[in-house]
Amino acid sequence: MHDKCVKLSVADPKLFSSLTLELRRKRIPVVTDGEASIVISDSGKGDIIVRNHSEVRRAVARALCKLEGKNEFNELLVGIDSNFPFLTVAVIGDGELLEAINVTLPDLASKLHDIVNTYPHKVSIIGVGAGNPYGEVVLNHLRKRFRVRGVDERETNKGLEGLHIRDKDVRAAYLIAMRAARS
Repeated sequence: MHDKCVKLSVADPKLFSSLTLELRRKRIPVVTDGEASIVISDSGKGDIIVRNHSEVRRAVARALCKLEGKNEFNELLVGIDSNFPFLTVAVIGDGELLEAINVTLPDLASKLHDIVNTYPHKVSIIGVGAGNPYGEVVLNHLRKRFRVRGVDERETNKGLEGLHIRDKDVRAAYLIAMRAARS
């Protein structure tokens, strides 16, 4: 059996293509024949079943968990670095950076809803860098729909020797998420 790879057993060519792209985007090795750790299928026979395109992201998120030997993340952390006009969002599952995106304030709530519903988890924590006036606007905007924590983001780029994230905004969002988990 191949360690840490996913086999696609998908007949629908468009669904197969969407899954392949999303798995590669997440750096998950894909095989189409032979043995694998996990099988994603559209036929009802596999570890993860995908019936249509709207289930692709969730299926890949479930595959990420299963490759780590779990059905869900214990802790899903989301950190938001509040730069204008684009907010940087880091998504962390049990300490591992799962994705980072840039989003505008009008799209933020729907993106957070998508993230929280995509990654299976026991507990989710959302932290917002509130060290500037725009951060306070973001925090107040999100409080209407989510339980969020304001995080002091001063010096979020110091003491990062072991953190191998090149983009400074993603690093800041990552650390905001980690600080939100501790507060």
